[in-house]
Amino acid sequence: MAATPAQGPPPTSSPASPAAALGFVTGFDNTETFPFFDKLDSDQGLAGTRFYDEPDDHWCLLAEIHHVEHFPRDSLLARDCEGRPFVIAFYPDANRAGDINTSRLQPGHTIAILYANQHFFLDGTDGVFPVGLDALFRIGADCCNYGGPTGGEQKKCHGCGREGVGLVRCGRCAFFYYCNKVCQEVGWKRKGHRLACQVVADPAFKALLTLPRVRFTDRFRFPT
Repeated sequence: MAATPAQGPPPTSSPASPAAALGFVTGFDNTETFPFFDKLDSDQGLAGTRFYDEPDDHWCLLAEIHHVEHFPRDSLLARDCEGRPFVIAFYPDANRAGDINTSRLQPGHTIAILYANQHFFLDGTDGVFPVGLDALFRIGADCCNYGGPTGGEQKKCHGCGREGVGLVRCGRCAFFYYCNKVCQEVGWKRKGHRLACQVVADPAFKALLTLPRVRFTDRFRFPT
């Protein structure tokens, strides 16, 4: 996930729609699904009405890592989308202690924590994306604007904005579409796809885009 991006844009592939496979995608500005820290419920049994109290409620805290500590335990100083700083501490149980890949926890990356409360015991329901929080929001918005309508044939070129059929998709992330190589170069060099491509290619990121539409009662988990 922290690999260096390729020097040039990846090859294109067939125009099949990844949005159709995902069912529905949305950005990260929905504060019910992607709340800021102060909106989270406490897990300490404090008085008051819980915001997330239904079995089909699904939410995810997005936070940008600012500092990483490894002693006496792994912990992060992070900030949410409103700039509020807070600490995330890792307390894995003995059976899952090896599941936390601390090499992915780097300042400037964004961590996504499913079902977060205001007292964190992370158990593997987290993802880490190698971009800051502002960049993650921009990438999410671009996915909504250029990912193509669900199940439809008409797509939108990420390079020039033209809508039409017969566009080809990025062969790496399989999400953004282009008219031709020239438009792909524009997307890669001028519209941020050099950075976005490795993020969007991550199955965990694609899964996160569908979270606001999840309606089942089982716990949502990132792909492994």
